[in-house]
Amino acid sequence: GTCVDIDECADATLNDCDSDATCTNTSGSFSCACNAGFTGDGTTCTATTIRTGRTCSDAIVIQGNTFVENNGTTRAAADDYIKPRGACGGRLDVGLYGVGANDRVYEFRPTVTGLYKIGLDRPSFASGLFGVVYVVTDCADIASSCEGAEFTGSVLEVTLAANTTYYIIVDGFSAGSNPRSDFELTIDLDECASGTQPCPAGATCLDVFGSA
Repeated sequence: GTCVDIDECADATLNDCDSDATCTNTSGSFSCACNAGFTGDGTTCTATTIRTGRTCSDAIVIQGNTFVENNGTTRAAADDYIKPRGACGGRLDVGLYGVGANDRVYEFRPTVTGLYKIGLDRPSFASGLFGVVYVVTDCADIASSCEGAEFTGSVLEVTLAANTTYYIIVDGFSAGSNPRSDFELTIDLDECASGTQPCPAGATCLDVFGSA
C-alpha cells in the first residue's frame, strides 16, 4: 500500500501549536515554533515583553508641554519595542502590536500635571497600514509601566504627572502591515480638562492646540 502524509498544519484541529507559533508539517508528524517576539515550546508562546538593555537611550527629547513632529519616520529605526497583550488598558489592551516593526521613541517630561492629548497620524497611510503609539515610564518593562495606547488616526488622552519622565513610543502595527513608515506626532496639554486655564464665570473653556 501507499502511505499518504496528513498535513496537520493545514487543519488547526490536528495540531496543538499556539496561535503565536508557526506550524511546520513533517513526514508523519509536525513541529511548532514560536514566532519572532515570543518565547516558549511552540505549543505555548509568551510575548517577550522585557527586552534586556532597552532603555530608550536614543530617545528624541521633547521640550515643553506642546510638541509637533510633522516629519517623523521609523525608516532608519530598529525594532526595539512591542506593546504586549494585557498592557496599557483601553481598547488596545488585548492586542499585541509592534512585533517585527520599527519604532521611534520620544522622551517627554511635562512641567504641568494634567490631561495630555497625543495624536499619531499620517494622511498618506494606505489601506490596512496602521501604527500605534504608547506611553511608558520604563522601556525595559512596557507591560508594567504602560500608561496608555492608541491607534493611528485617534487621539490618546492620558493624565501625566509633572516632572516625571515618560517615553512615547511610535510603533508599526506588525511586521506584515507596517514595519517602516512616516508619521505625524502631536502632543498637547488640555488646559480646560486640567484646570490650568480658568475661564470667567459664565464662560465655556474650549481647548485649542497649545492653549485654551
